[in-house]
Amino acid sequence: MATDTGRIYLDTATENKMPIGSSGVQVIYGTDNTVEIEYDADENPVAYLILLSKLSITNCHIDDLILNLDGCFYRILGFALNENREECARCEKLTVAGAGGGGEGDSEQKVLGTVSLTRIPPDSPVDVLNEENVKVKVLVKCRTVGGVPQSSSVQGIITISEIKSATEKEIYYTSPPTTYEHNIPQEIDLTNILRNSCSSEINFSIYYNPDKENNRF
Repeated sequence: MATDTGRIYLDTATENKMPIGSSGVQVIYGTDNTVEIEYDADENPVAYLILLSKLSITNCHIDDLILNLDGCFYRILGFALNENREECARCEKLTVAGAGGGGEGDSEQKVLGTVSLTRIPPDSPVDVLNEENVKVKVLVKCRTVGGVPQSSSVQGIITISEIKSATEKEIYYTSPPTTYEHNIPQEIDLTNILRNSCSSEINFSIYYNPDKENNRF
């Protein structure tokens, strides 16, 4: 706090004396314990999604600050919808200067589980008519807190649908529930399952997740 003006400032690693309070940006309290992270192609975090429903006030603006439940400060960059179509503040995380005030909070950083489904090979088309092998790679990453996975595996199901039109699909294959270990890629051979007389869509869904605190992927 500046003694001459009574104004309050926040020092960060990238910006000194950011005015907050009535003379600057708002400070909003958040209780979102499932902050979602957006990554770039190199898996570096580029933004954080905080649910608007978890903020102390919803009348927030770009550049306002959020002091969240994880002890970190976030600056609002804009607004977006998450994968569940929930309204979120899209933020950057601020590193607060000094020993107090939250800091990075990496020890309590929570990252939701993710699933990636990629074809093998990833680029070239597959000739099903000539019985060329068709495989997919499934990579499951369970929810982590401070980098520690909260479950060692999940059970998942692969479904394959025939694409009949732009709006109509028909499932013709559903795999039995299969265990997928955390961060261990698993290849699935679909050569004898895919139909060669139609266009098909392959999907993966979580069947069972032992992590009861947050079952979202």
